[in-house]
Amino acid sequence: PYGFSFNGDAFNPDGSFNPPPIGQGLTCATFVVQALASAGFQLLDLTTWQAREGDIEWRETIIGHLASVAQTEHVEALRQDIDAIRVRPQDVVAGGILETWPSSFEETSLIAQQVIAELHERVAL
Repeated sequence: PYGFSFNGDAFNPDGSFNPPPIGQGLTCATFVVQALASAGFQLLDLTTWQAREGDIEWRETIIGHLASVAQTEHVEALRQDIDAIRVRPQDVVAGGILETWPSSFEETSLIAQQVIAELHERVAL
């Protein structure tokens, strides 16, 4: 399921998915982080993660999209999950670029900004 928080291991040792409680789950970015963690690779030091401008608006947009397709109790639990951190896709790319894992929010954020800038240069919007 889609969610902003995932406490524990998302994947069992055999690779199968370990379903979370209602209102928790994975985003595309945290799916990658959790998949790597299940294989023994800590890509990001999530204890250093911080909120950023645009995170609240992004959450509200996601909840709005999910409201019409997800179970009501799941959507309500997502609304209550206000302390969840946001790992962005560019954070995962940046973490993978860095030589030392797990990478901190500070070092990852700098590379992530460069990744976005380069994408904007290469892709006509």
